[in-house]
Amino acid sequence: MAISIDGTSSGRGRLIHNAYLDVRQVEVLKGPQSLYFGKSATAGVISIKTNDPSDTQEIKASVAYETEHDSTYSEFILSSPVTDNFGARLALGLSRSDELYESIHPDASKRFRGEESTSARLTLTWQPNEDFKSSLKISYSEYENDDPIGNTETFCPEGQVQPTAIIGNNIILTAIDDCRLNGNTSISDAMPVLASGLPEANGGVPYLEQQTDLYSLRLDWEINASWSLTSITSYLDLSHQDYAVYDFSTGIGAAALGNDHQSKSQEFRLASNSESRFNVAIGAYYQEVEQTYVAHQSAVSIAVAVGPDSITGRGYDYLKDHLLEADVKSVFVAGYWDITPQLELTAGLRYTEEEKQGRIFIPYVHEALRALFDTPELVDGLEFKDNNTSPEVSAVWYFNDGLSAYVAYKEGFKSGGIDNSALPGVTLVATNPEFPRIFDL
Repeated sequence: MAISIDGTSSGRGRLIHNAYLDVRQVEVLKGPQSLYFGKSATAGVISIKTNDPSDTQEIKASVAYETEHDSTYSEFILSSPVTDNFGARLALGLSRSDELYESIHPDASKRFRGEESTSARLTLTWQPNEDFKSSLKISYSEYENDDPIGNTETFCPEGQVQPTAIIGNNIILTAIDDCRLNGNTSISDAMPVLASGLPEANGGVPYLEQQTDLYSLRLDWEINASWSLTSITSYLDLSHQDYAVYDFSTGIGAAALGNDHQSKSQEFRLASNSESRFNVAIGAYYQEVEQTYVAHQSAVSIAVAVGPDSITGRGYDYLKDHLLEADVKSVFVAGYWDITPQLELTAGLRYTEEEKQGRIFIPYVHEALRALFDTPELVDGLEFKDNNTSPEVSAVWYFNDGLSAYVAYKEGFKSGGIDNSALPGVTLVATNPEFPRIFDL
């Protein structure tokens, strides 16, 4: 599912961690929404629209405290016209919850899992005449929590939590959980040996940190009585780092994951708004993406059995560093036909082309796993291209101003990727017969 913030669409699911304050409208649009929101909207879109400056001076402040989770919330909003055609709005928000989930594991450093966020948004609007308006939004968000998966509870089909075995059955670790859905978790810290030589592991204590900057400039121009043009220019910078224990109880299967994502996009939309029964909209979109994904992974947790790597002192299994760059181009056209005052027909399609290139760097594999993970240190020159045409047809019947029914056929698109391998195995070796398949997945 894609997320759209003030017209800027992104397939980055991590945006859900942002603190959304001073919101004017939230829409949850089901099913494929590729026609208007582009790729990665195959499951739908969460569309968020924030407030613009008000016509009169406005000051709001609110503070709240919630007892069950020991949570505090505060928000401050200042909005005012600066001149007859220029307005400004500043929104600030803080939130903190100290006791969202309780860990019943005796070895967990933090008994309670909590979260906190800080967010700010500055909106500047300029409207020199009735036919033109510009809106600049600068948003900043910080989010932290005590465990990326700390809200997970264990389901026990056998009535008790199952043990974890590693290296065959040589080591069996007993897990701890009450096997009830009661707001508790049993996630422990990672075993200390797995955090050896890894500052990002925070000593084995789970955590999540994310910072997001979003800049968007929207220009709306009423060209004449029949046509309007909209331009949306945006820049997104998201930095994410976390450490989590993915076996949920025994403290193995841990990973430190880092993700840096930067994207620039430009969209133009030309729409008719004549009084005739037929209108059209056409648009063009371009996006550049650069992102890195770094995984310090303990998938086998070999150090639990044999200790840290004797050369580097590192306790995790391997380091895998991805770089991916993508260029996206798309165009769309849609037509709207008022067949009768009650019945409207919409038909359109979006054509998308995407090119990706990247490399995979694996500078470290634990000495006890090098024979298993027989892979080169650098896999470079990876390229991928894809294109798609996504159609949409819908009919809406308006019974009255408050009641309508619709039927629709829609298709969505999410392009493939370069690396589908979670482990640095032989699938990354170009001489391996299976290597070409990573481009077909």
